[in-house]
Amino acid sequence: MSLEAGQNLLLDDLSRLFRGCPSTAARHALIRELEPHACQLVGLRQGGNLGNLSNSQIALLASGQLDPRYRYAASSKTTRNVEDGIAQTKAAKIASLRARRQAADAKAQELQTIRDALQTQSSRVTNKMIADRANEQGLRTTRGGLWRPDTVARQLKRVSVDPNSEDDP
Repeated sequence: MSLEAGQNLLLDDLSRLFRGCPSTAARHALIRELEPHACQLVGLRQGGNLGNLSNSQIALLASGQLDPRYRYAASSKTTRNVEDGIAQTKAAKIASLRARRQAADAKAQELQTIRDALQTQSSRVTNKMIADRANEQGLRTTRGGLWRPDTVARQLKRVSVDPNSEDDP
């Protein structure tokens, strides 16, 4: 994934970026890699972006010593209007649906490319052959899993269906 100029990546907690690092050296290497994008990585728990944190705060995030559980402080904010909350939830669902569709469409295009390549080599191409080739190439599903013939079939249906037939919310 790449961040384009002006786009932000919103995380509930920036320490999630470092939880998969196996060592301190790996965490420091990741910090160096993230530096150019620090202002685009926004943490809700931290209340801002990675670029606005001090070096000691970043070191604490990267240390892996932070408690992943949330502690809610008393808020001085007034309670939200119920209708505002419903509207915000609806907007979030629509944005999530669009993002999931976009990711699924991209995977379907990748599988179609694999299918086309296999068709040049063989007259009969099965979903199992496509799944095996995708797995060999390191292509993963949108959730990070391995491809199976049934998941390949569902994804390839996406590219065979007319995109204008469904209304986008």
